[in-house]
Amino acid sequence: MSELVSNPELCVSCAKCERNCPMNAIRVNEGVPLFCMHCTPEKAPCLNICPEGAIEELGGAIVINGDKCIGCGMCRDVCPIGAISMDEIGQAKKM
Repeated sequence: MSELVSNPELCVSCAKCERNCPMNAIRVNEGVPLFCMHCTPEKAPCLNICPEGAIEELGGAIVINGDKCIGCGMCRDVCPIGAISMDEIGQAKKM
């Protein structure tokens, strides 16, 4: 897994990082690039709050299992960096 280091002070909101990320894992919000930090399972608030177990650790990454997601939004609300949003059908999606 590659590491991304961002410097928000240099961000010009061009969204090139959003368009070029092969995993569609970056979103620019008010000039700040947001991306999932893949917290350790013990410290991942989204993983620990999901009532259906739809968020899992898989090979060092925290992933959302869309088949289990009920769209409650608790993971979105607890993410400390805002890397989770709800998609058009009401399921959680990581940035």
